[in-house]
Amino acid sequence: MKKLMALVLTLASGLYLVFGWVPDPIPFLDEGAALLVFLNCLAYLGMDLRRFFGMKPKDKSARSQTIDVD
Repeated sequence: MKKLMALVLTLASGLYLVFGWVPDPIPFLDEGAALLVFLNCLAYLGMDLRRFFGMKPKDKSARSQTIDVD
C-alpha cells in the first residue's frame, strides 16, 4: 500500500513538474515542493536521485559506529 501511494505521488508530482504552466491549484505548492516530493518518492521506490540535487542520503553506517573509550 505504501509503494502504491509513493507511486501515485511520484506520478502526480512529476506531472505537476512537466505541466508547470498550468495555474497553481494550491498557491503554496510550487515547483520546489513538487520536486522534493518527487525525489523522495523515487528514493522510497529505490531510485535515489537526491545526490544530483545536493541532498545527501542519510549515512546509516555513521550512526551505528561503536566508539570504544578506554
